[in-house]
Amino acid sequence: FTSFHSSIFATEDRPLIFEKISNNEGLNQNSIFSIIQDKTGFIWLGTSNGLIKNDGTVFKSYVPHPGDSTSLLSNLVTDIFEDDQEILWIGTQDGLCLYEPDRDAFVWVDEFNKLLSKKSVFFHKIIQTKNGSYWLATSEGLYFVQQKEETSLQFNVKKVTQMQMGKQIFSESTQFKDILELGDGTILTATNQ
Repeated sequence: FTSFHSSIFATEDRPLIFEKISNNEGLNQNSIFSIIQDKTGFIWLGTSNGLIKNDGTVFKSYVPHPGDSTSLLSNLVTDIFEDDQEILWIGTQDGLCLYEPDRDAFVWVDEFNKLLSKKSVFFHKIIQTKNGSYWLATSEGLYFVQQKEETSLQFNVKKVTQMQMGKQIFSESTQFKDILELGDGTILTATNQ
């Protein structure tokens, strides 16, 4: 994990400053797959050894605890997203879970996880659209998620099929790498094909 500090772009008299943060400073893992800063200022790191929260000084690790459905679902965290309710969406190799900061606990999204066919999934991107729905780009395909009720953590999940109006749009092996919502609500996806 490398920290970069600069209020403006580097010039000859103002060089870029990098600081490497590693296990010596409290990380439990040096390989970082995802990084975000939440609305309260915490830095979150998705690693192959769980989820790490940093308050600027202390690193706190979240790892799975077998039999505890309020713990992180899997060690390998490949994407982190914060929604408009300040809930973190955590994409792991075993599926999707949500982090509730008020409870300092996780909720496994079983409606999504039961749709997975492989033992290991890679989350590339999670977004929330202007209308409040979610799109998940994964190694297993593209998923559309809607909250059942605004105050619940229950969801309707639909895998986007490869056929549209009788035409094949993408193959079953298509991996969705990125998602973008345009101003008019159009969803763009980047794929491996």
